[in-house]
Amino acid sequence: MFPVGRLDMESTGLILLTNDGFLTNRITHPRFEVQREYVVVVEPVPGAEDIARLRKGVDLEDGNTGPARVSVKDRAGSRAQVRMIVHTGRKRQIRRSFSHLGYEVIELCRVRIGSLGLGTMKPGEWRELDQGEVRGLYRQTGIST
Repeated sequence: MFPVGRLDMESTGLILLTNDGFLTNRITHPRFEVQREYVVVVEPVPGAEDIARLRKGVDLEDGNTGPARVSVKDRAGSRAQVRMIVHTGRKRQIRRSFSHLGYEVIELCRVRIGSLGLGTMKPGEWRELDQGEVRGLYRQTGIST
């Protein structure tokens, strides 16, 4: 059994498990640009300049994170809910990027990997993928089915 990606202990969200190591590699390798979408609650509310830096990529000690799609979804007091889509998966990349720019990550939830979304699933719930979803993952990574 292979986990597709990883989440740190403070993060929540979608995790895929598979017995297909080849597919795991294709989903997780940055070359195939499979998107991972996160909803991140940060404090304070990020300014436009920092959103632009996240979009371009942040230089961390292990290299540049690469471009990301980033938007502020909601604001509540001194906190903001940020939607972030990346296709690389460096260790704690999102947390380290925000920290590097002076923000504290309050919550981080992965809501999508490729075409698979978390939807209304609650923590601890699981389900098997249907054949169409599996074929979709193969197509997204350039594997013909």
